[in-house]
Amino acid sequence: MLKNATRKSPRRFSFRAGFKQCGLGIDVGWYSTKVVWCRSQGRRFSEVACVSLPTQAGSTGTYNHGLTDSNDGLLGTEPRPAEAARRMPANTSNSVADGLLSTNEQFDFSRWSSHQFKSLASRIASAVGDRSVTRAEVRIAMSMVACDFRNVHVQPGEPISLASIQQNIQEALGDPRPRTIAILATEGPRPKIRALSLPQELSNGLAESLDHCSMTPLSIEGTPWGVAEAMLQLQDSTSAINIAIDWSYGDPTLVCLVDNQIDYIRKLTSGGVSALAAQAVQDLGLTPGEAVRWLNLCSQKDSVTPERIGAQRQTQDWVKSNCLNMAKEVNSTIDFMRWRHPGKSLGDICLLGGGAHLSIATDHFQGMLAHPSRVWSRSVGNHQLSAEYAIAYAMAVKGMHHAPVQ
Repeated sequence: MLKNATRKSPRRFSFRAGFKQCGLGIDVGWYSTKVVWCRSQGRRFSEVACVSLPTQAGSTGTYNHGLTDSNDGLLGTEPRPAEAARRMPANTSNSVADGLLSTNEQFDFSRWSSHQFKSLASRIASAVGDRSVTRAEVRIAMSMVACDFRNVHVQPGEPISLASIQQNIQEALGDPRPRTIAILATEGPRPKIRALSLPQELSNGLAESLDHCSMTPLSIEGTPWGVAEAMLQLQDSTSAINIAIDWSYGDPTLVCLVDNQIDYIRKLTSGGVSALAAQAVQDLGLTPGEAVRWLNLCSQKDSVTPERIGAQRQTQDWVKSNCLNMAKEVNSTIDFMRWRHPGKSLGDICLLGGGAHLSIATDHFQGMLAHPSRVWSRSVGNHQLSAEYAIAYAMAVKGMHHAPVQ
């Protein structure tokens, strides 16, 4: 279930020689679902594997079909903008391809049927394969696309109850269904509550489907808590204020930790990978699946060829424009957090998620920020996990009784 915002520093435990633990982290995103499976023995990981699957069944542009110990890119044929342009219909603004819609409608998790829950659960189980999940601690982070995040204003002296907050959210959404709620309370002369909520039937449906596959989740949390956990797992910042951005397929989510607790959450309105992919669909005539593969291809250092250079220059232009808009939002948040917590040090901005894996975007974006930044990465045993697996990894190791020794 969605957890309370308060998050304390990881506890330290004593260890028994040979003590084995197993964790399965699932990051359910708008476009893809990332899965990380870890097994540790004593103070070291003995095995780590990861996979990325399409969240919506039937989508192409599919990632690896089974858990692998490498960070392979997208599978599929190489996108060819010139050929795509020749086959592009006269009006592509409402085109639907690869099983993906140009709006959030198809990815409204709150309206998923039991068949869709079962489909995702079975594909996760198939990817995990014969790896042990019977004793694994399973934890899930749910995309912000599935969540509602809003301010709930209260009058001074007015009693605050979970029931009244739930009613406020239900009335605002015009949706009477019960919701699981996590609360961020703020102090001040006019207190307000920031509430992140998720339909209970969503968390229940996903939990039941995974349970039928012997993967009963211990928790289902909103993306901000997964981002916070990914930051805490790094354990390498001595700054009081730490900002991380989940650069997802949908709208990116900015999370600010102050003294290791979530202090501020902001949904950014620009820079999402979906916006970059939509531009490639419109300008280059690619399908959505091809557009994502095209962005990955443009991020490779040796991808420039004479036949691609025109399309790549065009891609660079609108990627840069999107990154500029996103950087303006982040820079304003940096100013706000410095004003809100004067005298406290600010650590490097941490970028994670699929967008942080695209150097064509990060190279522009990092240069536009008013503060130093870095891309999340983690060395686990003999493997290097990239930024797109940050949240899934954090969920996988959250219940383990140790911080990994590298």
